[in-house]
This record gives sequence, C-alpha cells and structure tokens, in this order.
Amino acid sequence: MRFLQVFRSGVVALGLGLALSACSGSTGEAVPQLFVAAGNQQIRFYNSLALRPDRPEFAQPLTPLATCNVGADILDLFFDQNARKLWVLTPASLLRYDTSVIKEGPQIGQIPSFDCNQTPPPSENLTQNLSPPFSCPSGYLRPGSSYLLVVCRNGSRVQLWRPLQSTTGLLSTDQLSLPILASLSDNARFALGPGDGLAYVDGVSNSFTLGFFPNPTSSPPTFYQQSFTSTLVFPQLRDFRYPLGQLYVLLSNNLNTVSETVTWNPTSATATPSAPRPIPGRGLSSLTTGQGLIVGFGPRGFARLDGSTLLPTTNPDEAYQTGLVSLDNYLYLGRGAELLIYDLQGDPSLQSPLGPKGLGFAPTHLAYGPVSLLPVNP
Repeated sequence: MRFLQVFRSGVVALGLGLALSACSGSTGEAVPQLFVAAGNQQIRFYNSLALRPDRPEFAQPLTPLATCNVGADILDLFFDQNARKLWVLTPASLLRYDTSVIKEGPQIGQIPSFDCNQTPPPSENLTQNLSPPFSCPSGYLRPGSSYLLVVCRNGSRVQLWRPLQSTTGLLSTDQLSLPILASLSDNARFALGPGDGLAYVDGVSNSFTLGFFPNPTSSPPTFYQQSFTSTLVFPQLRDFRYPLGQLYVLLSNNLNTVSETVTWNPTSATATPSAPRPIPGRGLSSLTTGQGLIVGFGPRGFARLDGSTLLPTTNPDEAYQTGLVSLDNYLYLGRGAELLIYDLQGDPSLQSPLGPKGLGFAPTHLAYGPVSLLPVNP
C-alpha cells in the first residue's frame, strides 16, 4: 500500500508521462484515465480501465461515462495532457474543453458518469471573435511542444493558424501568411517540426518536396528545402507528422496495396531526407504515435514503423479508420464500430489482438488523457 500511495501522488505531482512509465502495458498498477472516441458530431468519454484486458471491467459491455453532442461534424481532436484540455476542430469553430473537472471517485478506479446536457465540461469557443468568421470545411490539428497548428482547407485555398496552446482565443496574428502557400497543391500536408517550426510536403507524380521554416513568423523567414522521389506507382500523400524527433511522410499507391515512408530531420539547409522505406502489402493512410512508437493504419492493415523490422510480420488484411497509442502502452485500432486492442508490452510483435470491444458507433478520432486521482493513505 505504501508503494501505491507514493505512485499515485507521483501521478498528480509529476504528470502522466513520468508516472505511467512505471506501470505500462499488462504489468503494474492500472490508473484510470479518460479515453475519448469521437465521430460525426459526437464525443464519448470512457474510463480507460474498462478497455484494459487485464482488468475485470474488460469482460463487461463498454458503457461511456458521457456522450456529448457538439452540434457540428468533428474534423479532429487533440488532447493537451499537461493542461488537461481537449481541443475539437469543427467546420465553424475551434473548441477547447476543460477536462480537469472529470475526477476519480468516489472509489479508487472509478470515474463518475455525467450528463453532458446538464453538467458538460467547461468549454471555450476559441474562434468566436475572429473577423471574418472562422471557416474550415475540411482540416486537421497538428500539435507541437508549445504551439498548435490548425490546418483548414476551403476548396483550393489553405489557411494555417499557429496559436500557443495556452491561448485564450485565436487572433488574426496567429494566421501564417507565407507566400509559398499559394504555390502549393491541394495535396500538400503540414505539420509542426523542430522548435514548432512549420513543415510541409508536396509533390507531383513521383517527385516530392519537403520544406521547413524554423520560425515562420520572422521576416524574412529562414527556409530549408529538400526533394525526394517516391518508388511507388501513382503515389498518394497520406499523412505527415513529427514523432521521435523527425518528420514522417506516409505515402501509398492509388490502389492502397503498398505504402512507404520517408523521414527528414531538418536541422540545417543541407540535411537530406531518408531513402523511401517500402511497406509491402499494406495500404496505410494515417499515423499514430506515442510512447516512442509509430504505427500506421488504413484501408489495408496496420504496421509498427519505428523499428528495423516491420511488425506484425503477418498483416491482418482489414480496414482501420482510426488508431491510438495510449499512455499505458496499449494500441487501439478502430475497425468500424469495434476497437481492437494490442498490449504493446506483453505482445510487442503485435500478433494477438484482444477484444474486440463494441463502441456502438464508428469513431473517426481517438484521444487519451489524465484525470485527477484520489489520494491513497498507507
């Protein structure tokens, strides 16, 4: 019991990243967290313990703590785990929910359910004061260390916003106005790279260009640019992110039968991208990262990409529309209205999925974050 007291105090004082390093996967004490699934206009909150295969709750039907309707299609989610804020991008607004009000209790391991119509988490509309009004028919979020990149497309026009994660509302000065944006194709992808600088990838046919602005608001901005050639037939840009200290480009062919990745660490103007790494037999469309891992998933299977060996060695030829690596080292993959679960510590080769767990709807986005824990006396 003494260990439990020290450990749980450590969660509150030091934060989830440090605390959960001591108890991940199928070993150690399980700590309740918020598991968030979103799709269409709905956000559902769950106690993460109900999704852990080593817990008795796993055998029970999965019931959300709450179901919240945001009144608009959800384009993307980002859970700021340090501030305990859930960012939600919709076509007409950027919302931020304060999840610090969701706490463990009255017993250890429990998170009380709540009614989003009666007592929803406090929320902010961060775009309500913009003029002209915020418009984002399609888009996504890419977090950095201190900033958040908001990417919005309206036809052939792209708008990029780069607010601090601590902002109280988007300002016109948060919008990036770089001349090169007008010359990029509709397929260009964006992310925040080293030091929260702006990175992009764009291409035509098999020729692609990577660009990086270490400080996109300086005048004139420093700019690095490199090119690479894809080995795929009719390659398509699928995803672009900055995990593990380098930019990852994910491509697949137009039939989604084979994929490849290219990495780049733009530390200087002469830094060159890696050679394309083939991912045979898998059509991957998205990346999820966490706990030092990178997993690609899509309409044809999934793969762990952070090691020298492609895992799993045999590909489950199934379609996955969303995925998440959690803080306690589980991989969750959305397959329609079901979640498949892999224990990344107990089954690092990803050969034996657990579940599935029925969600009752097909989420398009997943997120994971902390709750305040009860103190435990010795």
